Amino acid sequence: DHFIRWYALHLRPVLDRHIDALVNRVGAEPPDVRVQELGYHWGSSNGRGDVYFHWRMATLPQPMIEYLVTHELAHWLERGHTDAFWERVERVLPDYVERQRWLRDHGGMYDL
Repeated sequence: DHFIRWYALHLRPVLDRHIDALVNRVGAEPPDVRVQELGYHWGSSNGRGDVYFHWRMATLPQPMIEYLVTHELAHWLERGHTDAFWERVERVLPDYVERQRWLRDHGGMYDL
């Protein structure tokens, strides 16, 4: 628990910077953002638009954190992984496919 709290504490300001930089580009601002244990998920959101991030994101390179924040903010406007969702992500991060691939290929090194 101490380890998770330490990483969450250090991840929160990083997330806040990314969220502040991305809310206008994505067009969504979540009412609440939390860092916690999410099992095998990097991020999640609920029907109210609250966004949750896995504490292990603190160990990822910044471009991956930016992708995951963009992904979850886009869910605030587009539920599910529809074409409209991916178009919204691509407008913000034209290289999102490469970032997805990186997470798929290297994310396991971060013990998710």
